Amino acid sequence: MSKDRLEQFIRENRSAFDDQQPRDKVWQSISHDLDADMPVRRLKKQLWYWRASVLILFMVSGFLVWNLTAREVAVKRRMAEVSKDFTEIEAFYFEQISEKKALIYDYEDLSGDVDFEPDLQKLDAMYEVLKADLSKRSSKEVVDALILNLLVRVDILNKALEKLEDQDSRREVNI
Repeated sequence: MSKDRLEQFIRENRSAFDDQQPRDKVWQSISHDLDADMPVRRLKKQLWYWRASVLILFMVSGFLVWNLTAREVAVKRRMAEVSKDFTEIEAFYFEQISEKKALIYDYEDLSGDVDFEPDLQKLDAMYEVLKADLSKRSSKEVVDALILNLLVRVDILNKALEKLEDQDSRREVNI
């Protein structure tokens, strides 16, 4: 039925509907339900929203705590790996530096002409600062800077050795 036909049907049969009255008990029940239940229904609806909000809050905070904990564990694991790898690299370069210093000091009479110690002392100081920074926060940049420091030391010692070997070869030619 369309809306117009329904309205027409109601107008034509209105008298049939108007003479019927519901019992008083029905009206009382409806009235009582409307008056008494309305605040309770509103309260139940509001409680449902609060419960849902609290549940969502706990879920989000739980996820954030879990996520932060997982990140911390991953960072600590990465720091341990970086530390292990760096320890091996550091040992290798310290051995290289010691060997080159020993070779330089073997040139007893010429080693006084090559002054590499001040540069190495400055690099040592920078290395200690970087090492302290590494203990605070382990990052690839700090490790790279430490390795670069060691490489520069080796390079300085190599240049000093080359200079000493060059001086030694000139001295042998003059003799």
